[in-house]
Amino acid sequence: MCTVSWLNNEQGYQVFFNRDESRLRPVALPPDTFKGAHGRHIMPVDPEGGGTWISVNEHGVCVCLLNLYQAEYFPSKTTAGVGALSRGLLVKSLASLPSLSLLEQSFWRHQHNAFSPFSLLAFADDPVSSEFSVLTLRWDGRHVRKCIPEEAMLTSSVRYKEVMPIRQSVYRRIMSRYQSSENACLFHQSHLPERGFRSVCMHRDDAKTVSFTQVSVTKDKASMRYVNGSPCESVDESFCSLTRKP
Repeated sequence: MCTVSWLNNEQGYQVFFNRDESRLRPVALPPDTFKGAHGRHIMPVDPEGGGTWISVNEHGVCVCLLNLYQAEYFPSKTTAGVGALSRGLLVKSLASLPSLSLLEQSFWRHQHNAFSPFSLLAFADDPVSSEFSVLTLRWDGRHVRKCIPEEAMLTSSVRYKEVMPIRQSVYRRIMSRYQSSENACLFHQSHLPERGFRSVCMHRDDAKTVSFTQVSVTKDKASMRYVNGSPCESVDESFCSLTRKP
């Protein structure tokens, strides 16, 4: 289970991400700066798979990934190792790319059968025109396609058809007051309708929201604020930033 939402205005854009995982999964390494083929980027690291679920680079491009638990999975009978690679390695491979067009080209060159189903989102803005764009690509185990992004996207390993409309309703309820980063953070901390598997800040006996990430991109800077632990209770925060590349 994970939830991502975003905002944009004249100053730039922000992405908010709750990562939900098993309580037994190793704690992720906090965000750090890395050098890729196309420049520097920031990302936390999953020590189990070696990849990441969210990144932002000095070109102002943010990439994140949701597991697609609700997809029907039809493994290929002709391709060995279906679903064998960590999906986080896909995000890591795309993290330094300087534009959505190059990112999409690189994405189509991947062997998607190597990954379990996912939704991948990429965000970018033009610092001159302030044009904001969201790219959504989905692999459901059989087909890869571009999708129209929703106002807040989520996935759930438990009762997805029940969880999805509830979280979307909570999003509209909170964000209809005012489209602000403060309200977006409140949404990602929310226990509505009650603390449990349906709330955005998720709590189950076997899993919970293990981190919250806030990416901020302006004309001058790209930064990542990372909360290690459930956003409703954790005070363990870290922060990384990069100067935007002209």
